[in-house]
Amino acid sequence: RFSWILFAVLTAIVVVIFVVDHKQTEIEVTANSIEMAGEYDYVVPRQCIETIEVIEALPRVKNSEGGYWKFGQVYGEYRLKDGSECTFLLLDKTAPFLKMNTCNGIIYLNGKTPDATLQLADEMRKQFGDKFLNQ
Repeated sequence: RFSWILFAVLTAIVVVIFVVDHKQTEIEVTANSIEMAGEYDYVVPRQCIETIEVIEALPRVKNSEGGYWKFGQVYGEYRLKDGSECTFLLLDKTAPFLKMNTCNGIIYLNGKTPDATLQLADEMRKQFGDKFLNQ
């Protein structure tokens, strides 16, 4: 009986630490960069952005290279089935997604909702219209 109580208390402590440690990712589009702050902090300078496109499906993942899933969000580095590598900064697993080809590799990202992703795409299109593949 004591072991079950101890297990329950330890599990509760781990869950509380996990939840308290969670940082919500925010994405800001400026004239000079796209900045993502939260679990993973990324700044992609304008000159490093090669292309941006809205896509409806993510590529198939082979394995994680330092990424993780947390509260329905996917962060970090992944190796894809085709052998290439990418970074996922996904706030939700629902399409649409944004695919950015950058000088440092491919980044897939989205907002918390499909509407938030489309709004983010509109902000990127205003700042980086020449880099958008699907107008």
